[in-house]
Amino acid sequence: MELLEIYAKPFVKATLNTFKTFAGFDLIVGNPHFSGRTRGFQQDIAAIIGFSGDIRGAVIIAMKKDLVIKLADTLTKVPHSQIDDDATDAIGEIVNIIAGNIKREVPGGEKIEISLPTVIKGSGTSFSWPGRQSRSLCIHFKYKDDTFHLLVDMEKEKVKVQEEDLTKNGVIPEWIKWGREQEKRMIAQNLLNIGMSVEEIARITELSVEKIHDIVSDQSNHSSAGPHK
Repeated sequence: MELLEIYAKPFVKATLNTFKTFAGFDLIVGNPHFSGRTRGFQQDIAAIIGFSGDIRGAVIIAMKKDLVIKLADTLTKVPHSQIDDDATDAIGEIVNIIAGNIKREVPGGEKIEISLPTVIKGSGTSFSWPGRQSRSLCIHFKYKDDTFHLLVDMEKEKVKVQEEDLTKNGVIPEWIKWGREQEKRMIAQNLLNIGMSVEEIARITELSVEKIHDIVSDQSNHSSAGPHK
């Protein structure tokens, strides 16, 4: 299964929940589908957030003037007639919340970094994805008589993809991965000895917080047992 197919359901869930929770909008979702590297929208405003880290890519939300104004009216409790700063902030905040929810919804999401949102105004905007990725995920949503699109393009960081493939095919043996794990544990032990926090050690070594706590527990057990006679 492709990475984009894995992420389709979390993006749908995050979008539905975000609009319902923050704006009270009950959305209807269409079937997610793939589109080519370049995609044009007959929309009036779009917000973009980039992903980096273990997963690279971006998510775009694009909608018409009428819908973004309704969104701004709802979030600010003030009527609007044009796409002003409030409307720009509204669509930027919505895509930011969706991206933040994705970090909590997918495996390894804690290693995904998200950028600040960028908002583009103007109808007939098109977006292109450079690089090898040949298609992107497009999800169509509807609120009453208004529609908007969510466009997603994501791929795993190249080095990690290569390592996973080589391990699966037996080129990188499992014992090498085990050795790397032990090396990280030794580094974690040394950092614990100089008083570094568990969270900081987890960030540096890429070990889980639970594994760091296990190391702390092991050290405590060894200390309480004392030297053998």
